[in-house]
Amino acid sequence: MYNATITTNNGKTLHLGYNYGIIFDITPLSGIDVEISTAQSFQQIGESVESTSVSGLTREIFGVIISNEKKNHDDLLTALSAFSSGKLKIGDRYCEFTTKKTPYIKRGKSGRLTFNAVIFCQYPFWYDENLKEYVFGGVTPMFKFPIVYDTHTFGVRKPIETTNCFNDGNVSQAMSIEFTTNASVTKFGISNIKNGKFLQIDETISGNDKVIVYQNSGKIYIDLIRDDIRSNIIRKLVEKSTLFELEVGDNLIRPFAESGAENLNVYVRFNSAYTGVYV
Repeated sequence: MYNATITTNNGKTLHLGYNYGIIFDITPLSGIDVEISTAQSFQQIGESVESTSVSGLTREIFGVIISNEKKNHDDLLTALSAFSSGKLKIGDRYCEFTTKKTPYIKRGKSGRLTFNAVIFCQYPFWYDENLKEYVFGGVTPMFKFPIVYDTHTFGVRKPIETTNCFNDGNVSQAMSIEFTTNASVTKFGISNIKNGKFLQIDETISGNDKVIVYQNSGKIYIDLIRDDIRSNIIRKLVEKSTLFELEVGDNLIRPFAESGAENLNVYVRFNSAYTGVYV
């Protein structure tokens, strides 16, 4: 027996579990179909795998309301209403969903209300709710009392070093990358020295400029924020760039720049992804 929480874009929160008056189950909690594209040449024995992909999946939520009948009845219908979407959380992992079938509620033979609903998870994985962040460069604060203004050091700049951005999930995961600087930096990016992949942006930033690389619905976006104005600079992505995900396990990441690398600050952030959740 386990608990779950549904939070939706219509501002509703629904708790599922014995302590909340709802006995339930969700299926599937693991198991993902991998779509495989194959080819077979003349007289070839067997087939060659040309590509693999993973689609979204549906999950069914069903159960029995055992207490707070009127409230739980209404909360189910409100949280999983038509056109709603949100997050389903179990423990410290969550999946994103869109309601596919609103709750069908009826009174069973036991006299209690039973229900079932179906959600569509556009990404079939479960994500760790704890965001991981790796920081490259920046300044280590040295401020302390008493202050001696003629000799006091307020901070020491950290050198850019190779860091293992460890992905403890069981699938490769997209990341967001934020580049900032206080001085001029030209043609900058990050590389994974383990596999030779890199991401590079052919742009010059300085002052309070910020560049953010991220994915949304599988598409790559690169935003430049300058003087509080956000603009799309995807055209500045160097064509041969291939580093958009962190592999499972070790990822030896190192920032670089054509000039001004010592001025670069980089933040790599991601949520580990899993093919199942333990209950």
